[in-house]
Amino acid sequence: MDAAALPPLTGLNDNAITPQEAYVTLRDAMRDASHSDVALRVHFTSNFMTLSDNGVHNLFQVLEYYLVDDTHMTMPEFLASRSELYGPVNRNKCEEVWNGDHIAYRCRTCGLSDSSCMCVGCFDPAQHENHDYRIYRCSYGGCCDCGDDLAWKATGFCSRHQDTAGVGVPVELPTLEATRLHVAVDAILHFGNLVVFKIYEENTVQDNLYQPNTFTHLEQGGSRRRLQSRVSSSFSELSSTSQSLLARFSLSLLWLQSIARTCIPYRTAVCQRFLQPIHGLRSFADGSADSLAFWLTFGVLLPIDSCDAVGVLYLKLLMDKPFKREFSLRFLDAYAFYIRLYLGDSTVEGRSRSHLSRYIDRLFCQLFHSSAQVDAIDAMPHQYTDSTILPFVDVTSGRRLGALHGLAMTTNSAMTLSESLAYCSLQEMATVVRATAGPTLRTGHMLIKQRVYARFCSELRCLLVHPDFCARAIVHSWHATQLGRVSVYQALLDILTTMQCMDGQTKQAGRHVEFESDSWQPAFVLDYEVLLVWQYVVHAFQHRLANSIDKGDVVAMWLNPVVAQMRRWWDADGRGKCEASGVLNVQHQLDFYALYRVHEEWSLHLPLHHLLGSLLDEAHRFDAHELLWTLLQRQDREFWFRLALHPIHVHLFVRSIKCHAWVLNGRSMFHQVVHYHSRHWRYHGLHNDLFALQLAAAALPPSALTTLVLSQWLPHVTTHMQMLVEGLQLLLQVALDPTKIAALSPWDLL
Repeated sequence: MDAAALPPLTGLNDNAITPQEAYVTLRDAMRDASHSDVALRVHFTSNFMTLSDNGVHNLFQVLEYYLVDDTHMTMPEFLASRSELYGPVNRNKCEEVWNGDHIAYRCRTCGLSDSSCMCVGCFDPAQHENHDYRIYRCSYGGCCDCGDDLAWKATGFCSRHQDTAGVGVPVELPTLEATRLHVAVDAILHFGNLVVFKIYEENTVQDNLYQPNTFTHLEQGGSRRRLQSRVSSSFSELSSTSQSLLARFSLSLLWLQSIARTCIPYRTAVCQRFLQPIHGLRSFADGSADSLAFWLTFGVLLPIDSCDAVGVLYLKLLMDKPFKREFSLRFLDAYAFYIRLYLGDSTVEGRSRSHLSRYIDRLFCQLFHSSAQVDAIDAMPHQYTDSTILPFVDVTSGRRLGALHGLAMTTNSAMTLSESLAYCSLQEMATVVRATAGPTLRTGHMLIKQRVYARFCSELRCLLVHPDFCARAIVHSWHATQLGRVSVYQALLDILTTMQCMDGQTKQAGRHVEFESDSWQPAFVLDYEVLLVWQYVVHAFQHRLANSIDKGDVVAMWLNPVVAQMRRWWDADGRGKCEASGVLNVQHQLDFYALYRVHEEWSLHLPLHHLLGSLLDEAHRFDAHELLWTLLQRQDREFWFRLALHPIHVHLFVRSIKCHAWVLNGRSMFHQVVHYHSRHWRYHGLHNDLFALQLAAAALPPSALTTLVLSQWLPHVTTHMQMLVEGLQLLLQVALDPTKIAALSPWDLL
């Protein structure tokens, strides 16, 4: 018998029947064997959709009566009895979850990643005495990691969560209790499916522009039409029906939270029901995904308050480790759709980008706290069915199913899921950076000023902070003796190459920067954000050197691609190179490169140079006597002449500002250089430029670098005599700076 044969509940709308009376009527009807549990679940769900607001309020009480199965016990009393019977859910791990603007602690000594945190209640400063910890304000939500050995060292757990005696064999619920719980949870989850689908339909249209970046996903089925969705910017812009359904959806989320935080068996039940296949949704075939995949993919279209509430529920459920693994796969499935939505926001305010970033930040860091989590994700079943669909596992049947949005992070089937995510983030960041590129990278462009690229830097930092994973991604970027074009390392090098053309100012005349130019700060911020990403490549290089027998192979894998990328950048520069070679042609090379002059458009930011310098510096630290000098001798003289030119121009420009040769709106720019030097250039900027000059001085014949510096410097001395002093100071720094190279005497360097 179908759900329509069950007693109607319309009397709940006007209180014609009480919730208790409705429950007794349903209970008596269910005793008839012809009514199945599925029919009851469908009956509850349909009434959540059709009853009035007052009727839905009463319906929740009916659902609670059904779950408790005792008209003399309230829902809070019942949940308390379950907690007492099966044990509290937080006995082994803190269950504290917050939703933005919250105070918490981070300890770099105990935390396994920069995103590992602990709530104020669990953190004891005395226990972390002499540790590297700090208090911080979280703006996007999170949860306490105390008791989670994937995010926090066990020695750092608080006293309440250090005792593992409570961990035992999972409790299996009695059959009747489990059945009632499953029916209640399924009714709520399917109602949530219908609400999310309603918002999806309201915010999705067919894309008729056929431009590369206008569509967000592909329709399921044979047509594969291109569709365009948008994030609900506010609750009020939705239809009145959707607003009413979202209000009920919020109540259902609170109801699910109360169930999930009762005891571990109840939380486990909610997690397992989330993994049941979807059905009854137009446009999506029955069984094509589970509720979790559907919510994760299209739930992001909900207004921000609803998204926050769903995010809090996810954080509660992520305490369950098996569920966390399944959640991670489905989150990665949905990621490509999130990014299409993120990049599709063309508004000046970027409200959708802010909404999506808040949503992603809350969840992303929970999945990649440690190398163990990354390894666990990569060890799960993963394969590509074709070049356009990223599949996931249907846990009920073991089949591979396509992601609901029909997009893939990469078509390289050799990559693991985590490597695919890193590659996708790099590719999308490259898309943003290239969109602002002309003859130079226009750092005054809105995409740079609004830091759209920072979304991808955040993901990359979460992944590459783990040295094992970062080193593995670099190694897997190689195919035999070639660096793969579709690889993590090559994608990073392509971004750094584009950034080599970063313009420091957009409007200039002579040595005057006009008032309207405000592109200085975005240029330095972009350089710094990307530096925080590639520094982990350097850390992984050091990690690999320390743990590998064949150091030469490690050096080749990390350094050779950077050198090759620099040569390609020089070849594309358009200014040519000196073809002469051999000892007798040193003077010919000097004469050729002495003619190089600073163009009107140049860069203060040379990330490729800095990455090469940092890698060589790491090699020098690892083996100061042999390895660095062997590496210096691998490149020809032409390489070192060309390497030195751009750092010379950077120092020339910065020191000319120091001499007050440049002005901004009629005022000296010296204070800006001091600011940026102290904020961003302390190690990887001007210090690395100086290191590049030291390397060139060591590799070139005696006095060659000195001659090259003077050839670039002297034309400026006639108009600014102070520049002569600055040039001499630069040469003395090259010779006397002890921080990196001390194996040659100052006289040899000059």
